[in-house]
Amino acid sequence: MASTKELNIEDYLLPNRNTLLQCSFLGDDCVEIDTKDVTYLTLSIENLKELIQLIKKAEKEYKSNGLL
Repeated sequence: MASTKELNIEDYLLPNRNTLLQCSFLGDDCVEIDTKDVTYLTLSIENLKELIQLIKKAEKEYKSNGLL
């Protein structure tokens, strides 16, 4: 998970071996997924669980830095 001083946190989700999705977390319990290189998304239950964990990890980072 990468972050800058402003805490624009980004990470990646690999739903299948041909697709790498950039995910941005802005501290609002949400994720923004960059879809400019894909036509559609197919996410499994495991992908969704992983995405939830990434959101929780980002939120923890925001809170530990006093931004939430």
